[in-house]
Amino acid sequence: TGSCKAVSPNIVNVYDVGIEDGINYIVMELAEGMTLKEYIRRKGYLSPKETVEISLQIASAISHAHKNHIIHRDIKPQNILVSEIGNVKVTDFGIAKATSSNTVTSTATAMGSVHYISPEQAKGRFCDEKSDIYSLGITMYEMVTGHVPFDHENGVTIALMHLQNEITPPSQIRDGIPDSLEKIILKCTMKKPEDRYQTADDVENTISGKSYQTAEQVNNAIISKGYQTSANVQSSINAALADITGIDFKVVSSLPSTGVKGTIYMLSNSGS
Repeated sequence: TGSCKAVSPNIVNVYDVGIEDGINYIVMELAEGMTLKEYIRRKGYLSPKETVEISLQIASAISHAHKNHIIHRDIKPQNILVSEIGNVKVTDFGIAKATSSNTVTSTATAMGSVHYISPEQAKGRFCDEKSDIYSLGITMYEMVTGHVPFDHENGVTIALMHLQNEITPPSQIRDGIPDSLEKIILKCTMKKPEDRYQTADDVENTISGKSYQTAEQVNNAIISKGYQTSANVQSSINAALADITGIDFKVVSSLPSTGVKGTIYMLSNSGS
């Protein structure tokens, strides 16, 4: 199955599937830990730091699955294991679908995890990687506040709340939640898929502060902000780098001791 391909340190691995005497079976990794749902219940809510640490691992697992063309479709704390040392594993790919198929959520499936489903899943419509990102956002919300954003005794009512109601910002539920973390959660949980992060990598990089990991990404970001990049406008590049990365750079045209020529970016407080 597609699930067997999703080998990752943050995914409960599936080793084999088959049928024996007419009975379907799955051989899975035996993973230690309690569910994230139980972990949250015991602690009440998690600190922003712990929320970030766990969210990074969940996002990594989702990203790995998506790169193998698998959508989980049921991301929720009940399907996430947390070990005593904080290692996270996503489990229960039982309703996962290959992205090459027409991925439509059945009503029965949707109602089973109604607190975490995306608006498109609530409608029973096509869902893709961005549906998992929505569910990750809801899970992050529950970690940092101790509550799901939408709750009601009636499952259909909860589904409608996902479709129609605005999410109360986490900072209005708990004090001490960083604005940066709140923005990530709210972006993950936008009603329209196109308004969310487009990939789990985007979520992971934003959480970790590594949105620009390569020279090409930095260069593209500079251009996208309207700065010129020719050699005679180094001050503009400096300003752009500071604007984009939050780091103050200075430019050294050459390193006299080495004879190296060209533009070299250095941290202004590096002492160089």
